[in-house]
Amino acid sequence: MMKKIFIFALLLTVVIAGVYYANQLKETKSIENFKLESKAIAVEYEAVIADNPSNYEFVNNYIIGDSAYAFVLDENFNLIVHPIEGLLDKSMLGLVSSELDETLYNLCQDTPQAFMRYKWQNKDKMIFFHKASDGTILGISAGTIKGY
Repeated sequence: MMKKIFIFALLLTVVIAGVYYANQLKETKSIENFKLESKAIAVEYEAVIADNPSNYEFVNNYIIGDSAYAFVLDENFNLIVHPIEGLLDKSMLGLVSSELDETLYNLCQDTPQAFMRYKWQNKDKMIFFHKASDGTILGISAGTIKGY
């Protein structure tokens, strides 16, 4: 009887570990796909603003995954394009977290692109930033796994 319980417990552990690692792999793949797609969008963003400076509204047309969206910050980190109109002209600094603020400051130094994960309203999210040639910052935000 003890042998059967041991075998059952061992099998249950293997199944749980398999599910855990499968979810980890899925999340890693989702994050890598998000980064690749975000980098491609950044290249397109640079091309569009080169031809049409100061017209950033086109980023509202990006459809990225199930819930991802793009936004634009000016050189002072104020939102100039965002799907939530109530956030327009507000500073991104202090809006989410000190880690996100630090990532934005690093963009001003020597890092042209950055990626990070963060919590927003108790939800896991990820964000990609690209500092453009005109000084604006393209941001792309998505929920992890389910949101992308």
